[in-house]
Amino acid sequence: TIVYNLYLVSSNISTALLAESALRPDRLPTQSRAAVRQMAMLVVPGAIAGVVLAPLGLRVFGQSYADEGTDLLRLMMLASIVHIPVAVFIGVARARRQVGQLFAMFAALAALVTTLSIGLIGRFGVTGVGIAWLVSETIVAVIVVMTAMRPLVLAMAPTALVRAIGGVRGRHRHRRAATRASRLAPDLLGLGDGELMVDMLSASSDLTVVRVDTGGQRAILKIASSPASGAQLRREAEVLTQLHSDERLGAWRSLLASVRSEGRTADVHHQLQTEVRGAPGSRCNHAREQIVSAALSALAPLHERCAVRRPATDADLERLVDRPLDVVSAAFPSSAAAVDHVRAELRQALAGRDLTVTRTHGDLSPANLLFDEHEPIVTGVIDWELSTPEGLAEIDRMQFVLAIESERAGREYGEVVADLLRAPPRPAGVVIFDNDFLNERQCALLAWSHHVAGNLEKSDGYAKNQVWSTRNVIAVLDVATEVRPPV
Repeated sequence: TIVYNLYLVSSNISTALLAESALRPDRLPTQSRAAVRQMAMLVVPGAIAGVVLAPLGLRVFGQSYADEGTDLLRLMMLASIVHIPVAVFIGVARARRQVGQLFAMFAALAALVTTLSIGLIGRFGVTGVGIAWLVSETIVAVIVVMTAMRPLVLAMAPTALVRAIGGVRGRHRHRRAATRASRLAPDLLGLGDGELMVDMLSASSDLTVVRVDTGGQRAILKIASSPASGAQLRREAEVLTQLHSDERLGAWRSLLASVRSEGRTADVHHQLQTEVRGAPGSRCNHAREQIVSAALSALAPLHERCAVRRPATDADLERLVDRPLDVVSAAFPSSAAAVDHVRAELRQALAGRDLTVTRTHGDLSPANLLFDEHEPIVTGVIDWELSTPEGLAEIDRMQFVLAIESERAGREYGEVVADLLRAPPRPAGVVIFDNDFLNERQCALLAWSHHVAGNLEKSDGYAKNQVWSTRNVIAVLDVATEVRPPV
């Protein structure tokens, strides 16, 4: 009865997890994290107290009872702690209607307890049953955490740990992509073996970027291996052509690459660009304030020379608000109500206003700006596939501030946005509002929606990644729907 009370705590919280998840399945990782925290806060102190006080508590029933049962009670108390991930799994599996997994888990637990008890009871007496129960719970908990619960565990884990694990995977993917690029590049460019040197720059699941050198002539080769990434390359080529032909931009265009050639085979789309010299802001040692100031100053000519002020139209609201949020809603249908909450707030902020619209980059981050290695001076702006001729400069500025804060703090983009929504700070005081009716919350939500939608359109892998989804989408939607916007 004493131990059962602790198991009952976990069971009740697991049932509450089921009820909450039935209403918002998209919040399952968030609710699971809360369930683990609540179970730990109640069960762990109780179990520790039980381990310490077991002899005293059992002595009430007699000294012989205490002598025989103390070790058993302590083992069962420890098992109640190990049971926490199992209890969470039960709630999650019930919420997802994974009856088969539940049956397998209970069958395995019963088989283990029975088998081990039979083997240990002869040697250790009733204490052997306690050993069997603790070992069985531990085995099942480890299996559950390493298999069915693994994505959820990663989604609940500290960002630093997840990034460390991701870094190992990233290096493996980087090596594979480098090998593939070295093999493909000569054929794609019509060169023989030995005529081309390849230097790896970046790699995602479906886009590889390398620097190629053909006897002193260096260029950037982008290799897309999916329809989505191929479409992004074609879009970037269109934008670069538009920018280079825009006489308003004058010498500013020297910051841009030019497309030298494009090609397509059965399974890859490739694009060769001129190289823009400089080091990505994500790899520079310049101070954060210097990078932010230099970045926003470098984009100012683009924003100013292409700016037009006019009344907001339905097309503006569709482009600035609806289109990115439609992408998010399609990828996370169970979050549609929360997305619509954000949509209503942003449409209300923009409708009926005079807007200053301009050409924007659309994905402004330290990785997409190149800097002089010695001075905080922008030498190039790259990756223009998400650019639009009628965007809001505030989105570019806020995206960069959020991105560099995410990078320097070692946190996910969505986590930074969520913190801003809870208690809006003024990051470095540099986000200038051309449309002064916007506030930081609205600007952050606009920047976030365009950033997330851009990633979802680049690769199908983002929506399938529960860690990324939990930290960058669900975390923001949770806060956006719970925290009232400032009046």
